[in-house]
Amino acid sequence: MHVRASTIQNKNEVGWGSEIEGIIGDKPRKIRGDRTDILLYEESGSWPNWEKAFIQGDALVGVTGNRFGIKFAWGTGGDSGPALQGLAKAFYNPQLFDVMPFKSKYNNKGEDAITAYFIPAYTMVNLPGITDSRGFCDPELGRKYYEKDRAAKVADPSVLLIFSAEYCFTPEEALALEGDNKFNTELLSEQLARINIHKELPPDGAIQSGHLDYTFKGERKDENITGFHWIPSPTGKIKILEHPKTDSEGNVFRNLYIAGIDGIDLGQSETSENTRDPSDFAIVIKRRSFGMQPPTIVCIYKDRPANIKDAHITAVKLLRYYNCQALIEKSKISFITYCRDKGLASKLLLRTPRSCLSDILNGRSTAFGAPATVPIIEHQLDLIAEYVEEYYYCLWFPEIIEELIKYSFEAKRKFDLVAAFGMCELADEEMAGIVVRQEESSINKIRKFGYYYDEDGIKRYGQIPDTNKFETRVNLNKRNDNARIRTSDPRRYG
Repeated sequence: MHVRASTIQNKNEVGWGSEIEGIIGDKPRKIRGDRTDILLYEESGSWPNWEKAFIQGDALVGVTGNRFGIKFAWGTGGDSGPALQGLAKAFYNPQLFDVMPFKSKYNNKGEDAITAYFIPAYTMVNLPGITDSRGFCDPELGRKYYEKDRAAKVADPSVLLIFSAEYCFTPEEALALEGDNKFNTELLSEQLARINIHKELPPDGAIQSGHLDYTFKGERKDENITGFHWIPSPTGKIKILEHPKTDSEGNVFRNLYIAGIDGIDLGQSETSENTRDPSDFAIVIKRRSFGMQPPTIVCIYKDRPANIKDAHITAVKLLRYYNCQALIEKSKISFITYCRDKGLASKLLLRTPRSCLSDILNGRSTAFGAPATVPIIEHQLDLIAEYVEEYYYCLWFPEIIEELIKYSFEAKRKFDLVAAFGMCELADEEMAGIVVRQEESSINKIRKFGYYYDEDGIKRYGQIPDTNKFETRVNLNKRNDNARIRTSDPRRYG
């Protein structure tokens, strides 16, 4: 573990005298107390306390702000578990860890990104016909070489996942086995294989891609909107598994669908090199439990248009199309402001869920959206993990499954559909107890006038409200039911 570059000749030591020492870094303190010109962190993805050891290593290559040495860290080894978390954090945040930044397009989106240095496996194949006499590997031939091996492993998704992490094409593949993923990747990989390999289709048919537009009676104005028109297109950003279910009169069921949104405040054309963010605007719409049908994601939309307003328009169309409300991160004010300007905020957006408030039993909020604090995000991930365990076979969008498999908490801003899915699950939790029902028929929409008793037992005169529309707000049985809040519709009263 400790070698000196010298030999003994005639009982005298000769040579450069340079030394190299290997240290098992299972405890960060083991790399303390020395000075070195070059510090190597080998197989960094296997270190249980790599992040702390890497930061403390600064003391070995510098004194009082003067740096005289350099640190190298590399390798994931296709490893998994918490040991990989620190490496992933440093890779995606090079400036934070004083790491040399590297700009490349080696990622799932093929877009410019600044990370630590990454070398795809397909650029390092050393075989005749692929690598020339100069040592240059043809990347296209290298990719084909590894794709043959991948094709042989597609029958077992978990094996393919491990192989892809070892011989990775993108950083996402290298870090796919990172330990902060709470989701059952084996179940998700099995479902992904059913879709991609066995070409299994959802019970209601294939997923459709396209665009959604309004239909108008006369001039194209908001007040002239009469319905919606679905335009199939292979390049469409909207993907639909199930169009809205309707009753006998053609009205979409109320409270049947719920949505989550991962918003952005800048469009692609509005960013600069310094403010460019790889995240997209994403919306996930879920059909809640309905009769014998399990809860299922029925629609997704993910895009980063040149003008953010285009994403807002599409999101509003989808929410109105499915007659549902959405939960969004409250700091993403551009979409909330857009809905307010259109007079649609109260109709389309959910207020802060009670699970996000300090006083859950008696909490009320008039604000829209949920805070993106660490405890709230972790709660969302727990809700998604529970859904995966029970209903993984209801996930039919490969885009969501792939993000769930590769999800990393440290790089969470890159997983837009997971963020929107988390908001959707948080909203569905808030909607627990609110039953799905038909919209009012045209006959029932005729208002009756007279006297009635409100939920507090006070006699009132005027337009008689709908019966059974709201629950009583007073808990009449606190002795035996102290935990439950008997409240009116939380979407109306916050």
